[in-house]
Amino acid sequence: MCNSGAIRILKKKTFGLQWDIKNVTLGFNLELRNTPTEILKTSLPPTKRQATMGVDWDEQVKVDEHRKWLKWVNGIMKLSSIKIPRCISPGHTEEEIHVFVYASERSYVAGVYWLVKLSKDKTTFSLIIGKACVAPFKIV
Repeated sequence: MCNSGAIRILKKKTFGLQWDIKNVTLGFNLELRNTPTEILKTSLPPTKRQATMGVDWDEQVKVDEHRKWLKWVNGIMKLSSIKIPRCISPGHTEEEIHVFVYASERSYVAGVYWLVKLSKDKTTFSLIIGKACVAPFKIV
């Protein structure tokens, strides 16, 4: 006889993502603390902006920059609500791959999506891979 309470492994980390065994999905589990060390560890765009402004790490961040940091953190925390199903094309009629790229002076990003036509009037898409980087200080 199996005690169902003994088997509690419903989520485990896989490739830095949260693997939900029960729902067969991948997702994000973010825990950011608002400390200088945490801000430095995350290498976020507001941190880079602070470095280019000539502000020392021990100085207090300006109110406007702190507001931008909090807005960024609130936005990134929404990633926790994203769930990626393991099966990305359950029964389909047609499929396409779409690649999107964007670059600016501050960052560059790329995303690859798989568009799947399930029927004449129903289409789904899945993010296959996405990458984002903060642009280097020096223009290449």
